Amino acid sequence: MNANRQTPATRRVLSGGAILVALGMIDAAAAQETSTPAGPERAIHASVETRDFGADYGTLNSATVEYKIEDGGATIVANAVAGELRGRFDTETAVGAGVTFYQRFDGAISTRTRIAVAESEPVFARLDLAQDITFGLARATTMTFGARWADYAEGGNVYFLSAGLRYYFAGGSVGYRASYVDPEDRDVLVAHLVNLSLNDATGRGRTQLWFSAGSTSLETQLADDFAGEDYGVFIRRVQPLNDTLNITGSFGLASYDRLAGRDTGTTIGLGIEVDLQ
Repeated sequence: MNANRQTPATRRVLSGGAILVALGMIDAAAAQETSTPAGPERAIHASVETRDFGADYGTLNSATVEYKIEDGGATIVANAVAGELRGRFDTETAVGAGVTFYQRFDGAISTRTRIAVAESEPVFARLDLAQDITFGLARATTMTFGARWADYAEGGNVYFLSAGLRYYFAGGSVGYRASYVDPEDRDVLVAHLVNLSLNDATGRGRTQLWFSAGSTSLETQLADDFAGEDYGVFIRRVQPLNDTLNITGSFGLASYDRLAGRDTGTTIGLGIEVDLQ
């Protein structure tokens, strides 16, 4: 879907969700290390987010609904998303959907498989495939290897290979991930991501923090002046209100290296999660 056919300004848009390129991949190990529930658990999560990409790069507003079912060592998360990309002179809209499969096997091995599709507009990647495998190295340490391929509406493909470590301690975990990023018709680069996750001393609340450097802007489209020297910080808070209801809030800052100089972008998100049983 689109409103006012895109101009070159829209085609140059970067994703302001800096850390989210690798966030889901590095966080997968932590998600799979939780204890096995006694029976199927279901939850639904709805969220809205706005990303300001800085001067002349527009704003992406999106709404996402996720449905999660967890049963033993298997977890399925299905989502639908709608987005509106507002440039200086035009607006593009698109919808998409995705599904992520988590599987925990015997022998301290777990996997994460992600498939996402979207309309062929410069809002989301029109096809995004990712596969992770995580191994337990020691009682409190895991290693994750991953591969990802994203196909963008403007004809750009990006390939990712990654490796990371995560260490678990009382009350949380810390992880690092390096990604080899190969954007079509651009130089290969290495991106870095550090994640810290802290659980509340009591209850189900938690706070997560991400620091990124490198390809922090490859979630939507490849910009004409993409250089890969981007930096970002992103924080997310999960705040329980009662036994079945959580509120999530997030905020991020990103610094983009562009031909005209550095530019700053922001991300603000708010969501609600309901445990269905």
